[in-house]
Amino acid sequence: MTSSCRRRLSPGVPSAVSLEIEGGGKVNVELWGTDAACGKAQELLWVGPLAAKISCAEFTPSQPHTHLLFVLRPLNGGNFLSNVKAVGLCAGGSCPTPDGMGRTANAPLSSAQQSYTLTPQWSANAFEGELGVYGRIFATGNGRLAKGQVMPITSGIFRAPTAFEPYGDAYYCMGEGSTVTDLGEDGMDLSLANITRLGACDELEGTGTLDMTMGSGMGNLTSSIAPLTIPDDAGGGSCYGTQCNWSISRERKRAWVDIFAASDLGDPIKPTLMESSLREVAAVLEEGDGTPFQLACGTMGKVHYDPTASSSLSVTDLGDLHGCPGTPIDENSAKLHVYR
Repeated sequence: MTSSCRRRLSPGVPSAVSLEIEGGGKVNVELWGTDAACGKAQELLWVGPLAAKISCAEFTPSQPHTHLLFVLRPLNGGNFLSNVKAVGLCAGGSCPTPDGMGRTANAPLSSAQQSYTLTPQWSANAFEGELGVYGRIFATGNGRLAKGQVMPITSGIFRAPTAFEPYGDAYYCMGEGSTVTDLGEDGMDLSLANITRLGACDELEGTGTLDMTMGSGMGNLTSSIAPLTIPDDAGGGSCYGTQCNWSISRERKRAWVDIFAASDLGDPIKPTLMESSLREVAAVLEEGDGTPFQLACGTMGKVHYDPTASSSLSVTDLGDLHGCPGTPIDENSAKLHVYR
């Protein structure tokens, strides 16, 4: 939901918003500053729990904003109810008793790490899957996880779904001390330690090439980055909208190729059969010999999706493979809950 500010929010000037909300659940309410209706979130201004009450949010922007984005961020896999009855803005105002946590002149805010949907795909000692809608996770351990078991993660790469939450601006490495716990029907808990930043795709492009074809359960992947080449072997994957997840494997070696297209590619039932330019391609390699996951990225090229015949991908600015660990960061631990 977007609310228009009758008076522009000014940098360094305290402001207040009253929110009358019905409902509740394990959900955080966030207010983000932006400059258009349904515009791109620019800065997190306030965070508070979803509660059936009138909440008063007090914050100090660091930049001007003409609109506010109202965001609900689930903290677990349960259901919740929410209805915003009224919103009142006092640009330059304050709260008698502030609720939640607001941005101050010298203290930016960060979103809480939320729960994500995940249907893990397991191999002998590894799993991968989509973290939420646009996020991604790859992890290896010492076997296939059983209900109630806690397993050390020996290597892993992940990225949260959006840049507006922790670890969503780039790909990150899971470090020593990371574990995964199987909770059965309640999903899995991930305790991530010694996290390092591997990088975002627009930081990791280069001059290499990658070409991939998919069809009839087979794939062919060739690249100027030699370890990525896996010719004529078992492959699969699909596209939905502008996102595709393809993979190819030979014995214990496997490569996942995540594609973000500039145009709608349709889905397995109704493909558009259009050729699209690329926004981003991330190729993740598991050698199968104990080597940590490696990542190569590009942003230029084209993709064609035809699930009834042959699909193809061509990348012209692929960067080198980057392995874990990455660059040390301050916020180097996290606890994530994933549910099926």
